[in-house]
Amino acid sequence: MKILNGLAPIADDYDHYIFDIWGVLHNGVRLYDGTIRSLEKLRARGKQVLLLSNSPERSERVSEQLDSMGVGRDLYDHIITSGESSYHSLEQYKGQSIYCFEDYNSPKELGELNLKQVSSPANADIAIMYDLRHNSVEPYRGPLSQCLDNDLKIICANPDRIVDVGGQIIMCAGTLADLYEDMGGKVEWHGKPHAPVYEWAYELLERPDKSKILAIGDSIRTDVTGASQFGIDVLWNAVGIHLHEITTNGKIDIEKAKGAFDEHTPTAILDGLAW
Repeated sequence: MKILNGLAPIADDYDHYIFDIWGVLHNGVRLYDGTIRSLEKLRARGKQVLLLSNSPERSERVSEQLDSMGVGRDLYDHIITSGESSYHSLEQYKGQSIYCFEDYNSPKELGELNLKQVSSPANADIAIMYDLRHNSVEPYRGPLSQCLDNDLKIICANPDRIVDVGGQIIMCAGTLADLYEDMGGKVEWHGKPHAPVYEWAYELLERPDKSKILAIGDSIRTDVTGASQFGIDVLWNAVGIHLHEITTNGKIDIEKAKGAFDEHTPTAILDGLAW
């Protein structure tokens, strides 16, 4: 398994790039050093760039966040978030009652869909998970049990189990959704590694030859698995949520890296986004 120190050696092997955002372009607090230069170089070569994120925020909100970090909209062609996918799915529940795990920070959007936010799963027709306030499943066991008792389907707007926020590992909605399925509950997943979001990306890229598409992400469960299952090459960015698992004395240990994978393996390992 090859380790790459930048994109330049393989850049012209592909015409279309699908970038994860959190864990590839930034760590939730700041951009990685190579982000702007890498995107500028790809754009200068006429490459198509699509950003594909498991953020529970809608796409426009994530674009605004990237604007504030200095990633201009001229550096990418498209952006898809799991939050955007979830929002469109909610359209089928117009006029119904919804329970949100944690307070939803955009109640206006629920109003646009004529969804009434309720305080208990017992009074809801559907439930949804966005960001989580607690870093443990324990505070959520009660609401999950209520959802199960009420036979509620839960929409998961962020399939990630964990995320690295400036060096701190935070639990994400995917952990709760996994638990709910283990309890026997029904989950509607939005985002990577699930095929519908890759199909959406593929349509936006105008359905090119898949051998000309390269995905780049830091999560084995979502980025590597999702891209591999969709039939496209993927670089695993080691400078992300798995970094502490595969380094020895601060350097990538190739044997540890190989041991991190089972069924799905990346095309190569990227030692941090750089040109």
